[in-house]
Parts: sequence; structure tokens; C-alpha cells
Amino acid sequence: MVWKPARSRVTSVVDSGSTTASTAVRASDGLDRVGTTLGNYQLLAIVGEGGMGRVYLAEHKRLGRRVALKLLRPEQASRRNAVARFFQEARVVNRVRHRNIVDIPDLVELDDGTVFIVMELLEGRSLRELLRADGPPPIALTIEIGVQICRALEAAHAVGVLHRDLKPANVHIAADRSSDAWIKLLDFGIAKLSEPESPSGVAAPDITGEGAIIGTPIYMSPEQATASPVDPRTDLYSLGVILYELVAGRPPFTGGTLPELVWAHCSQPPPPLPATVPPELDALIQRCLAKRPHERPASATAVREALLSIGLAPPRRVRWRAALAVVLVAVVAGVVLAFASGGRGDRPTPAAATEAPPPSAPAAAAVVPAIDASTGTPAVEAPAPPSTPAVDVRRRKTRGDREPVAPANPPATPSGSVRDRAYTVDPFREEGTR
Repeated sequence: MVWKPARSRVTSVVDSGSTTASTAVRASDGLDRVGTTLGNYQLLAIVGEGGMGRVYLAEHKRLGRRVALKLLRPEQASRRNAVARFFQEARVVNRVRHRNIVDIPDLVELDDGTVFIVMELLEGRSLRELLRADGPPPIALTIEIGVQICRALEAAHAVGVLHRDLKPANVHIAADRSSDAWIKLLDFGIAKLSEPESPSGVAAPDITGEGAIIGTPIYMSPEQATASPVDPRTDLYSLGVILYELVAGRPPFTGGTLPELVWAHCSQPPPPLPATVPPELDALIQRCLAKRPHERPASATAVREALLSIGLAPPRRVRWRAALAVVLVAVVAGVVLAFASGGRGDRPTPAAATEAPPPSAPAAAAVVPAIDASTGTPAVEAPAPPSTPAVDVRRRKTRGDREPVAPANPPATPSGSVRDRAYTVDPFREEGTR
């Protein structure tokens, strides 16, 4: 089965726990901004909404460029931390700037308090939607998805950014996979800057607050679930949960309540993966899901290199016409070889028919003069054996037609007379006859 989206549509970034919607869906609070203009952008349709904001398909009035415009809800716009988190997403993405991360070219705060960010418009579906529609992808595609997510994490971690909400809903699969960056990592709204700095150069506090449990419980690491200090390896744990779901069709832990999920992440081993999963991939996923951070891979680069070392190629389609042609050629070649071998039979070649049979071992030894042991001189030489005329077996007409000849080296008898006879080799004689 080819793992691909059933249909493509516009989608973009929404905050954690959001649900996408079709263009016909309107905001649940009755506030519909479709058709209005915000700054230089005209809102054309709603493409998604979540707890903090609403995403519109918008078009720049002068340039004609279509974008995704994420509008902060009015009730959230009055909250200082909500606005700060909303703008942090734009700052974080522009701090990373990577092709596997959605681009956010602009953020705007209007005089009336309206707050929105302008985002890259994406065609395709989220990884969560594709998993629900098509089930687990092939292993080779799972590896490619993991490799591209690792590239995004490498870029983020290199500048001190931790995503902290890595999950299939925040991984976008592009409809066009012609480039080598058709995976986009979304939603850096709760990202943490390990070395945050204000514009003045003074370190800024984490807007999420110390001791707060944030993220999606099914995909969060044990240290994140217990509000402990985190580092880049917390994103690797979430990546391990995603890889586990890609090959098993479900996350490792799906407990009903938050305490049950926290307890499972902190103390329970994940269920065994299917036997069809390559051992190298199974071992890598288990390492990513280690309870203690120091037991996980050291970095996203290490995970990417481990994925690439598995070396699985995408399955190729078998062309039945080419396979049938190969089979037919093999059959024809076998028939031709069998016919050629059967036509020759056991007939000797002309060269072999005219050659005289080689002398036997006793005959060859008879031409060497014997040495007298007492005197050390050669004994009387034996006469050279007469030459045996060649027999042309091609002129024989019937079986059993033999032509007696003199032996090449007749064995001596006590009386010195020859008692045995030698015959030329007849390839047409029957077995057991002389």
C-alpha cells in the first residue's frame, strides 16, 4: 500500500491541542472575521482553530501572496503571558530558520489590540491525520520522517531552542514531496529557550514558569511530566514516542488520566514492538524512550545518523512485463541448450576419432631399459613396440565390428610367448563385450 494523503488541502500551524477545520467551519464563539482586512491582509477562509488562536487563509492585498494568518483570540489578547507566548513562537522560528520548520515572516499588533502572526501557507496534512487515515507507514518512510524531524531538532537545539510539544499533530506532511524537505515542524508556542535573551542582552525568564507541566501528556518525557529541568533530550523522548506510534500504530502509553500517564512514562517499559520492525530501529526507539535522560542518545544528530545507518530503501514496484520477459528468455535459452546437447548424442568429434589411443602405463614403462643391479649397466633393451594404426571409427557400419591389432607392450609369460590381445577402443560397442 502506498502511504499518501487521501486528498490535499490547506493547513497550517495551530496551538497545542487544536483541531483543524474545513473552510466551511466558522469560529465557535460566533466571531467571524472572514472577508475583513487586517493590516495588509484580507481574510478569505478559516482553515483551523485552537485554544489560543484561529488560523485563516489570507492574501496580501498588494502582493497577492497567500499566507496563513494566525489570529490570537480576543480573550487571550488581554493576557500578557498569552501575548508573550504568541509572539515568542515567531521569534523562536526566526531564530532557528530551517527548511524543515514552518516559516513565520511577520508578526503584527494593531492599535485596537488585535494580534496575529503571518505564516507560511502549507499544502498537505498533519502526521496525525495521515496516521488516522492510512495507518502505520512503511518502515522506509518512517525512517525518512524521523530523519527530517531530527534535522529540524538539530537546528533548534543548536540555537538553544527546545520544542517541548513534539507530536504528530505538529508534524506537517507536504502534499508535494519532490524536494528533500517535505516535513515541516510546527507550533513553537511553548518552546523553551535554554539561553533566552531579551533585546537588551539581559537574560529573560521562561514565560511558561518554573514547575509548570506543559505539553501533551501522551508524548511528554518523564522529566517534563514531573516538571523537572529539561534539556534537548526531552525532545528526543517525544521523538521516540512518535517513531513508536509510526511502527506500532499507537503510542506506547495511552492511560486515561494524567496521573496514569505520568506514572507510565516514569516507571513502565513500553510494550514490545511488532516482530516486523528491524532490530536496529527497535533498539533505537527503546533508547529514545529511556526513562533517564543520560540513557537516551546524546543528540538529534546521533538519532539521525542511527536512522540513516539502518539503510532501508523504499520498496520498489515490480514491473510484471519485465519480469515476464526475463522468465521467457530463461525458458527459451534452456530449450536451446537442451536441443543442442541432445543432437550431438555420444558421437565423438572427428579429431578424437582419428587419434591413436595413448599407451597404457605398462607399455610406457616397457620402453625404459632395465638396470642390472649387480653391474649398474643397462640390460638388453626390449624391442620398441610396433605402432598401432589409427582406426577410423566413422567407416564402421554395424556395432561389434572390431579390428584386432598387436598389443603395444605384450606382457611376458614364463615361456616368453604372448597370451593376451589388445583392441582399439570402440565407442559403439555394448557394455561388457570385448
